[in-house]
Amino acid sequence: MRYLRIIFYSLLTIILLLLVAGFIIANFYENEVKKYFTDQINKQLNTVIIIEPENIKFSIFKNFPYAALEFNEVTALDAIPKAKDTLFKAENISMQFNIIDLYKENYKIKKLSVSNGYVNVKIDKAGKNNYQFWKSYSDKDDSTNV
Repeated sequence: MRYLRIIFYSLLTIILLLLVAGFIIANFYENEVKKYFTDQINKQLNTVIIIEPENIKFSIFKNFPYAALEFNEVTALDAIPKAKDTLFKAENISMQFNIIDLYKENYKIKKLSVSNGYVNVKIDKAGKNNYQFWKSYSDKDDSTNV
């Protein structure tokens, strides 16, 4: 009976330490992760994404064992220059990545989910579409060829 009590208290202590460590990690890396992802995403876009900074949330526990960056109330404009129409709206976009990536600073998205959204896809008579909002490799500025 004494050994069961020791095992129980040991497991309880380990769980509490992991929870405390998770809260510390989440608070320590939150701003860094938010900034990194928003900067990297904005570099790759051909369109304007509208999202308020307070609608970006970082969590370690919600999708455990993955860390998650959630964007709430997201709106994207058409990828056609000078267009003001809405390409898509989503209530929630969630990107999940490995917690170990926080330490390595090498983020790889493992899962992407979108909930409660709609897409407004258009193609004109010339074949131009409004949904190619992600830059292709040919669109990027390649400074190695200078």
